[in-house]
Amino acid sequence: MKKGLFFFIVIAIACNKSNSNNGGGTVTPPPPAPSTFAKGADVSWLTQMESSGRTFLNSSGTAQDCFQVLKNIGMNSIRLR
Repeated sequence: MKKGLFFFIVIAIACNKSNSNNGGGTVTPPPPAPSTFAKGADVSWLTQMESSGRTFLNSSGTAQDCFQVLKNIGMNSIRLR
């Protein structure tokens, strides 16, 4: 019975989550900054929309290229089919 209790205590201590870096183990890096995430849109429909006469407006209501509008709102990736 004492061996089982000793084993349980050793496992509990070994699995203890500690924030201190005691020279062993690895340090987990922080999550990436939000600017490193992909923020995108599917623009496969763009040529079809432009050929039908659609225009794209920026936040001030001025007609602007769709890709520039997307870039201005933070898009950094696109999907093409």
